[in-house]
Formats: sequence, C-alpha cells, structure tokens
Amino acid sequence: MDIKALRRRCEHVLDEVDIPDPFDVDTFAATIADRRQRPLHLLPKQRPVGPCGVWLALPAADYVFYENGTSSLHREHIILHELGHLLGEHEAH
Repeated sequence: MDIKALRRRCEHVLDEVDIPDPFDVDTFAATIADRRQRPLHLLPKQRPVGPCGVWLALPAADYVFYENGTSSLHREHIILHELGHLLGEHEAH
C-alpha cells in the first residue's frame, strides 16, 4: 500500500470516529469501546520490563496495558498507539 492510500484509509477511519473536544484519552477509549461493542480497559503495567504498551484482545473485552512510570504525555502516546491497532482493526495475537 502506498503512503497516499494509507493516509486516505486512516483519514476515512478517523472520519467515522467521534474525537472528543477538548481531547480526553479516557473519553476517546470509551468511544472506541462503543464502536467495537465490547468493554475496553486501560490498565497500567505492573512491571517496567518489556514493551511500553500492549493490546490484549480477550473473548469478553479488550485490555490496553501502558507504562505508568513515565510522563503523562508519553503515557497518552502509548495508549493512543495501542488504540490505533483497534481502530485499524489489526489482528490481535
């Protein structure tokens, strides 16, 4: 897929999502949960090892784990990265 096609796809996905104004990551996550029609839990990781963030899709709910021992801006970036996987309908492993 070329970069222009990828950008169009991303813009199309975002056009269909209600982005809160002012922006709030928890409200945005709730919007995605509604869109997916399943619970979505944002949880801090308990250990600082491994990746900064992880999306785990279980049969009953989605879980996004994020690095808690970092700045609030970085924490939000991690969460949004993981939410991007859900919006892009990536396959969970």
